[in-house]
Amino acid sequence: MDGPQADYFKQIATAMPENSRIILCSAEPGWLYTDSNRKSWEIMEYAAGIAINAGRGHTIPVLLSGDTHHYSRYVGKDGRQYVTSGGGGAFLHPTHQLSQDVSVNFINHREDLKLGTMPDPEHPEKTTAAAYPSFSTSRWLTLRNAFFAFTNWDFSLLMGGIYFLFALLISLRDQPDIYALIAAIFGASLIGYTFKQEVSRKFKIWASAAVHAAAHAFVLIYAARYAIAFNNAHFAWSGENGGRFGNGSVFWPWRWCPSASLSGAHCSG
Repeated sequence: MDGPQADYFKQIATAMPENSRIILCSAEPGWLYTDSNRKSWEIMEYAAGIAINAGRGHTIPVLLSGDTHHYSRYVGKDGRQYVTSGGGGAFLHPTHQLSQDVSVNFINHREDLKLGTMPDPEHPEKTTAAAYPSFSTSRWLTLRNAFFAFTNWDFSLLMGGIYFLFALLISLRDQPDIYALIAAIFGASLIGYTFKQEVSRKFKIWASAAVHAAAHAFVLIYAARYAIAFNNAHFAWSGENGGRFGNGSVFWPWRWCPSASLSGAHCSG
């Protein structure tokens, strides 16, 4: 928040009726991002401080945000509600990874938040965590990633093209330095994307991304080397003068030699 913006909010806070109950809205649920390098919570705390320190007896009973595509509600000091409501028509983000307890620094005082409760939609006499989708539904939706290749076939084709290019690279140079290069590309891409998407650098976040990248690199290298060996064993063939065709090729079993064809000669291996 820059100077003119701060001055604007100070003027608004001063002009409001005394003892106003303010709903503080923000672009991101900063209380969920306190373990990351985002500044969203610092901005919210600063804005809240402007209201509380205006000398008008203002209070902030509700902090409301979207951005993350689910619903969740935490309860802080004096029943203060921290609400994430970002499910308006967008794809859902999971909820089962949400912590039961969160701590924030609210205007120079530590405030402990607990995940709230709400009536269970299926059993109204019971309560469940104040989150949508429910933890069980969120876990089930996550398991559907096993069918990702079929429900997102266009992305699967894109990954197939990437695999093809890397496999072609291995067929040209089947050496450890190429393996290391492929592993580094997958690692940097997936770990970097996960950090940005999950907005966290917790061990479990980057470790799971690293395992994901390692799995891609292992499958790709193994599949490429198997394809090369299979083609050499079953499709490569020798010309009349002993020249061998297709040696080291991933998908093409023979080579084409236009000049040799025109002159009646044969390609050499």
